[in-house]
Amino acid sequence: MADVSGPRKRALFVGTRFEACRSFATLMAVYGTGLTVLTFEGSVLAARLSELPGQPDCRVLGPSREAALGALRDEVAAQTSMVLSAGLRYIVPAEMLAGPTEWVNSHPHLLPGHEGINAIRESFDRGESEYGVTVHRMTAEVDAGDNICRLAVELPPADIGAIYDLLFSYVEPAAVAVAVSELHATGRI
Repeated sequence: MADVSGPRKRALFVGTRFEACRSFATLMAVYGTGLTVLTFEGSVLAARLSELPGQPDCRVLGPSREAALGALRDEVAAQTSMVLSAGLRYIVPAEMLAGPTEWVNSHPHLLPGHEGINAIRESFDRGESEYGVTVHRMTAEVDAGDNICRLAVELPPADIGAIYDLLFSYVEPAAVAVAVSELHATGRI
C-alpha cells in the first residue's frame, strides 16, 4: 500500500467513462480534494467534461500512447495522492505504479475470473448471467491487484448493449463511490 500521508491532497482520473468520472468527481468535491481529469479525444467523457461537479482541471489527450503516458507521469509527479483509471486505453508501466501514489482501476467485470479488456463480451458469448464491476489496486500484473469493491448483478439474457449500459451507467459509478469512500475513510486519499 502506498503511503499518502502529508501534503498529497490531489486526485487524478484517467480514462474514458463519464459516469465513473462523475462519481469520482462528486466525491472529490465533497472531500475537498483537487481533481485533474485526463481523457481522450472522441470519448463520451471528453464531450461531457463541462457536466462534471467541482470544476476539475481537464485535459483531452490525442491517441498517442507516449503522449498519454507522459501526461499521466507528469500529473502523478505533481503530488497526486490517488489515480483512478476507468477506460484507460493503455497499460500503465510498472515503474509508474511504484511510489507513494495510490493507483486504482475500475474493471468492468468481476475479479478474479474475468480479467482482460474483453471480459464482458466473453461472458456474454458464454451465456453467463452474472456481471459486475471490480475496483482494485493496480499492480504490474494487469487485473491482479487487491479488490477494494466488487459489485455483482444477475442479469437475464439481454442485448449486450443493455448489459454495457447497465454496468457503465449504474454499477460502475456505485462501485467507484463505495471504493473511494472506503479509501477516504482509511486515510488513503
